Amino acid sequence: MSSLVLRIVVFCVFFPTLLQAQGQSQTSPPMPAAIRQSMQALGEPELYLADIEKSKSGLKLGTPVNITRRPGYDNQPSFTPDSRSILYSSMREDFQTDIYKYSIKDSSTVRLTNTTESEYSPSIFPADGQSIIVVRVEKDSTQRLWRFDASGGNPQVLLDSVKGIGYYGWLGASSLGLFVLGRERNLPFTLQITSFDAENPHGAGLPKPDTIESKIGRCIRRVPSSIAGSQLAASFVHKINDSAWMLKRVNVKNRIVSQICPTVTGAEDYVWTGNGTVIMGQGLKLFARHARKDNAWHEIADFSKTISVGYIKRLALSPDEKRLVFVVQEKP
Repeated sequence: MSSLVLRIVVFCVFFPTLLQAQGQSQTSPPMPAAIRQSMQALGEPELYLADIEKSKSGLKLGTPVNITRRPGYDNQPSFTPDSRSILYSSMREDFQTDIYKYSIKDSSTVRLTNTTESEYSPSIFPADGQSIIVVRVEKDSTQRLWRFDASGGNPQVLLDSVKGIGYYGWLGASSLGLFVLGRERNLPFTLQITSFDAENPHGAGLPKPDTIESKIGRCIRRVPSSIAGSQLAASFVHKINDSAWMLKRVNVKNRIVSQICPTVTGAEDYVWTGNGTVIMGQGLKLFARHARKDNAWHEIADFSKTISVGYIKRLALSPDEKRLVFVVQEKP
C-alpha cells in the first residue's frame, strides 16, 4: 500500500525527527487532491467552545464559538488540567495530523508536534500534569501510545507491546482503558484495561491488558466518585446491536460490568459532570441525564440556530466544569 493511500485510509477511519524542536522548518507540499476530496466527502470537523452555567434548574450553555474555523480536519479535543487551554489533533496543508494547543484567554493557537508520523487523541499525562499523551500512527501503521514533553518534543513510546490502540481513557495515573482495533478488519473493537506505572512507562513485566467487552464505542471515561463511590470504575458505550446502545461501567478492580442507562439514540461520545450527570449530543442538540436520579434524557441545548449544518460528536468538559468543547462534523 502506498504512503498516500495509507494516509487516506487512516484519515477516513479517524484513527489515530522533530524539526520544530530543533528550530528547523520544512516546506509543506500542497495537499493531494485525493485527500482533499476525501475530506470534503466526509465533511470537515470543527471545534466549538461554549460556556456553562449551573443553576438549580440544571445546566445552561452559552452560544458556542467556532475556535478552529478553517478548511480541514480538527478533532479530538481535550482540556489541560488548568482549564485554560485545549489540545486537539489537526491536519494542515502538509496532510500530516499533528497536535495543536488553543489558548482560551487570547484565542491563540500553537503547534506542538511536527513529525513525520500522525498523532491523534491528545491528553495531559496525569502522572506529571504536563506531558502530552497521544495515539501515534507509526510509519508501518502500528498504533501505540506515545508521550511527548509539554513543548511537543522528545517522543517516547509507552506500553511498547500494546498495539492497535484507536482511543484511550485515563482511569487515574495507574490504569488505562483502551479501545483496541481488531487484528482483522472484520473483528469488533474491544475495551481493554491495563495497568500503568509512570516509573515503568514501557510496561516491562506488566500483565497483558484484560479484554472486558467487544463492540464498544470510542469514548472511555472514569466514572465520577459521586456515582462510583470508593470504587475505580470506567464507563463505555456497548453497541449491543444497531438499535440498542447501552452506557455501561466496569469495576476496574474486579472487572464486573453493569449497566448505567441507554444512550441517546446513535450517540457514542459523552462527558461526565462531577455530580454524576452524563451529557451527549444528537444532531445539533445536547442532552443530559443523571445516572441515578433521571429515568430519561432531557434536552439542555439546541444550537441549530447558531450552527448552520452538521452534527455534534466528541465532547470534552473542562476540569472546572465552566466550559464544554465539542466537535461539529459539518455536512458537505
